[in-house]
Amino acid sequence: MPQSFSAFRGETGIPENFLFVRTVTRRGETVAGVRVNEDAFSLQVRDLAGGVHSFFKADLAELHKDWGFSPMPSYAAAFTKDELDDLVAFLTSLQGKP
Repeated sequence: MPQSFSAFRGETGIPENFLFVRTVTRRGETVAGVRVNEDAFSLQVRDLAGGVHSFFKADLAELHKDWGFSPMPSYAAAFTKDELDDLVAFLTSLQGKP
C-alpha cells in the first residue's frame, strides 16, 4: 500500500504549520479559514470558499487560533479499511485521464 494512503485513514497528523483561524474585525466582520501568512503586524487567511483576506492585527477585535483543528472531515466512520483502499486505488488509477 502506498504511504499516501495513510493520510486518507487519519493515520497522519495535521502538519505542524497548519493553522485554522477565526477572526472578528472591529467592524464586526467574521472570517474563518486557514492561515496563509502571518507576521507581527498582519494576517492573511484563505476562507473555505478559497477567498483570501488580509488583516492588520490592530484592526482585529478577536483572533482565535485553532491548533490541531482541520475543517477536513474524517472518512474513518464512512468507509471500512478495505473500502477506503479500493476508493483511493480507483481514484489513483484515474490520474492523467480527463
